[in-house]
Amino acid sequence: MKDSIAMYTYNFKLKILRSKKGMSRVEQVLVTDTLLYKLFPNYKELYAINYSSLLGIRNEVNLVIPVLVYSVSPTGKSKYLKQDSQPLVSIESAMAISQQSLISLMPKDIYEDVVLMKPVVIKILNLE
Repeated sequence: MKDSIAMYTYNFKLKILRSKKGMSRVEQVLVTDTLLYKLFPNYKELYAINYSSLLGIRNEVNLVIPVLVYSVSPTGKSKYLKQDSQPLVSIESAMAISQQSLISLMPKDIYEDVVLMKPVVIKILNLE
């Protein structure tokens, strides 16, 4: 991850339908970047989960699972900052704000067919 940005955001989107037996069925799993397949090699297990409680009385729902990746590696920080400079906002603060904004992103009354899950956070401690 040699880049000038120490924070990345990705999403899984699951299209969930009610089956004829009243159970849930994952019809499709989409990702915003194929890197998620490498970060979560067992992603196909998402198909095996029973999502009936998310459906409620609906026949279809889209579940969005945000994934936030950030680096607090001293190597990563020093590579992009001048020796005595400090970032305007710490990466930890930026991640906390990002998580909170994702959770409150969509008002429930507008997006009834979308469920936004609390973000999965991956913290990279060392880049060598």
